[in-house]
Amino acid sequence: MARPVPLAALTQHPSLHSALTAARFAEQTQLSEYHLTEWVETATHRDPYEPAEPLHGGQAQTVQPRDHQQPSTSTARHRPSQAGARALTRSISSCRDWYDIRAVLAQHSGSQVNALHVTAALNRTASQCHRYSASAAERAQLAEWLDGTLLPLAYHRLPQMRAREISTVLHALATLRHAPAGLHLVCSRVHDLLPTFSGRDVATCAWALSQLAQLHAAQRPTDTTTPLVLDTIWQLLQASLHHLDTATEQDLSNIALAAARVCQISSTAGYTAGHTDTGGYSSAGSNGNGTHYVAWDTGGTAGWGAWRQRFAVGSLPRLHACGPQALANLAHGLSQVHSSAPLPTAWHDAFQAAVMAHMPSATPQALTTVLSALSGLGYAPGCELAGRLLRAVRGVLHECSLEDMCALGQCAPLHLGQHTAAHIQGSVPDTASQATHHSLSGTADGSPAESDGSMSESHAWWMAYQDAVGHR
Repeated sequence: MARPVPLAALTQHPSLHSALTAARFAEQTQLSEYHLTEWVETATHRDPYEPAEPLHGGQAQTVQPRDHQQPSTSTARHRPSQAGARALTRSISSCRDWYDIRAVLAQHSGSQVNALHVTAALNRTASQCHRYSASAAERAQLAEWLDGTLLPLAYHRLPQMRAREISTVLHALATLRHAPAGLHLVCSRVHDLLPTFSGRDVATCAWALSQLAQLHAAQRPTDTTTPLVLDTIWQLLQASLHHLDTATEQDLSNIALAAARVCQISSTAGYTAGHTDTGGYSSAGSNGNGTHYVAWDTGGTAGWGAWRQRFAVGSLPRLHACGPQALANLAHGLSQVHSSAPLPTAWHDAFQAAVMAHMPSATPQALTTVLSALSGLGYAPGCELAGRLLRAVRGVLHECSLEDMCALGQCAPLHLGQHTAAHIQGSVPDTASQATHHSLSGTADGSPAESDGSMSESHAWWMAYQDAVGHR
């Protein structure tokens, strides 16, 4: 039985608004010292389940990093305390950058640093480093400290980590864009704890591992860890189907983005997502470039198709509560999943209604993402939803990024008439810098030729597109 929390330990905490709040909390809760430390950590830090980065990425807040050669001005508050685990957690919480965190942990032996401390240190490091663009030298120093000190501590504490700690650790690593060599050890712990995961834990881990798998495949193409990570994500995607009734829009978005990224990795890196007789991993093969891999079992295209259908049906009741970016991520994710089976008509109807309802408040990026995904979702070229999206995008073309303009140059011709599609589709280049030039090839004035009744509207859209390109 966990011992009751002293009321003073709660009333003195600065995150509580009043003693009354603390008293009510103490009356309703009995927590061990470990759980109290976790509660303090949750109350004093950013939510580790903050929204995933948008599909096309975003600019982080610019903050001037501290020169690593300057001594920390906060050394005094990091002196070892006799208060034990909670004091160390609070010390980590007060660190303003990863240099301070490194200094704090250096004052404690490995036996004094528990699983919660490691989790808090990674979480704090990610939240602070995400606020500014570090130099190449600082990134190298950070990676050296992570791989040489903090992550070995994390691996040693994995048996004591629970679902919340594991998901926080993976989210921090994905935010830091650091795919460690020991990622397979964390995946093994995910497999052990999966039955205890909440829907949020499942979605966060799937999103984070998909980011890390992509980095790992690029950095270590001959390493068999990547298919192990992909298999872990597949197990998480399967588990997500049992949590859809309580999923938030962020959970749905994270799951869809993870599925899309896994399909992209398996298509571009030469990994097989096929069916094996025994399940799990099959015998080694080759991706055609002399690189050996281990196949991971999804049941092949049929397995992906079944997952997509169940995910679409399960997410249908929650589509009306999704915002523009979540709808865009859902559209992108489901359009990338390997399946030839059409999505349910009811899902199409609910999705279209939700998109149209949020269209006035959608960003150019969200509008472009949905438009790019329509064909993969099974919408016919020139459908009503595509027309509405094109008209909405036309009004904000001057706000579109170069990446958005490139995407529009690739997908807009499909929905602006068959003649336009045939004329332009084959000339869209791979690079964003050339996309605008080629997508505007058509008539002498730069707009594509049209032969049907939509000529004036299509002509006006391409003229607006050309004008937006000209102001880049």
